[in-house]
Amino acid sequence: MSNVFPIIFSIVILFILGILLKSTTLLKRDDADVLLKIVFYISLPALILNTIPTVDINLTFFFLPILSSIIIIITFLVSSLVVNYQNFEEKTKGVFIIGTMIMNLGFNVPFVLGAYGVEGFARATFFDIGNITLTLSLTYFIAQKHGSLEGEEKIKFLNKKLITSPPLIALIIGLILNFTGVSLDFNITYLLDLLSGLLTPLLILSIGIYFNPTLENIFPVTQVILIRMGLGLTLGVVFALLLGLDDLSSKIIIISSAAPVGFNTLTYAALEDLDKEFAANILSIGIPLGIVTISLLLIILG
Repeated sequence: MSNVFPIIFSIVILFILGILLKSTTLLKRDDADVLLKIVFYISLPALILNTIPTVDINLTFFFLPILSSIIIIITFLVSSLVVNYQNFEEKTKGVFIIGTMIMNLGFNVPFVLGAYGVEGFARATFFDIGNITLTLSLTYFIAQKHGSLEGEEKIKFLNKKLITSPPLIALIIGLILNFTGVSLDFNITYLLDLLSGLLTPLLILSIGIYFNPTLENIFPVTQVILIRMGLGLTLGVVFALLLGLDDLSSKIIIISSAAPVGFNTLTYAALEDLDKEFAANILSIGIPLGIVTISLLLIILG
């Protein structure tokens, strides 16, 4: 593994730069939304297409989505139990539960790619399949259950979003290229290199722009973060030890399981008229903590 400190340093500087750009009003929250769309629709699929065809895929890879799904279901059960003992409004309960369920694995990409290269990124991509699937199905169902809005059209929209997810489509194409041994043209791979290179700066800058923590509801915010990251990390370590997988797969499982709260928490809060302020505060506090946590894990795991 390459030295992790340049990776951590670059990410921290980009995060601070995002905060400064927002504080000087050069960029606004809406600009961060645009940057994240570029990451999701262009840069991340380009990175997947540029890496998956060249990776030596084994059976372990296909077990990773199952493992991430199990972890999400466990955190769902725990958060559902915990929230029943809280005196929250229904809209806040919904955000509490979905916040613990959604792994922000896109946030982990710069760390994983920088520390473990394409082999690590490929494993993280497979791990994310379970996360994406449950985020767009069970998690959204939970959001609807606690929300005040109704409509079958939104269910159809989420189903369509799952089927037409650019990273998922890129993964399928990448797998086909991998199994058939077909190589992409040099001009295409060069373009994919350029597009995938945008991922880290755009993603981390967006996180800095989003950063706007408050002390409001700090206790429930802390609970959500502890369940998502603390319990997630614990489960990741337990599964990595019990399953006896190869060293790199074990590291990816641990790091991925400790991912901070996902941006879809705020998206679903807006869609279903849940507690948007609570969701925004979870992200504002959880994402910077994620930078610290994932950085420490990279150093510890080596």
